[in-house]
This record gives sequence, C-alpha cells and structure tokens, in this order.
Amino acid sequence: MESVAEEMFQKQRIKLIRDCQAMLAYGSAKTDLPQLEALQFLVEFHYIRHLRNNINHAADKTLVITSDMVKEAVSTLVSSLQAGQWLGNVTVEEELQKNRNII
Repeated sequence: MESVAEEMFQKQRIKLIRDCQAMLAYGSAKTDLPQLEALQFLVEFHYIRHLRNNINHAADKTLVITSDMVKEAVSTLVSSLQAGQWLGNVTVEEELQKNRNII
C-alpha cells in the first residue's frame, strides 16, 4: 500500500513541477530568481500545503507523514525566503529527467 501511495505522490509532484514550470514560462508567475530556484520554491510551497492537507484531513492514510518532515520543509522554505535564494537542494530538474514518462 505504501509504495502505491508513494508512486501516486511522485506522479502528483511531477505534474506540479510541470505546472509550475509552465506558470513561469508563460508569465503567470514572475520572479527575479533563477528559474530553477523559483521552480523549487513553488514546488516546495505546494508540497508543504499537500502535507498540511493530508495531516488536517487524513486524505491519504497510506502515506506516512511525520511532524519532522513538515518542520524541516517549512524551515527550509522560510530560511530560503529570508535569504532570497533557495537554500535546499534544487532537485526539480533531476526529478523531471528521471520521470520524463510520467504524465
């Protein structure tokens, strides 16, 4: 069950990365950050929202979400916002390359 939930979550994350990439490309979102950093910010923000929604609404009982996962994600995002640059690993490009066939 957990691997099915993780696979579904990964598909959702890849779709989110592609959607955010389109937002930046078409000018729906604008920033002075490098595109990959901006993309990482957007994706991580939505990831935190996803975690919060699953915790608040128990939407996905098969995906294990710990409070440490949420704290770490929020801490990285807040620190990055304060610094004006992404301080975590920029993984969105790698994720897209590894998951080219995921729609």
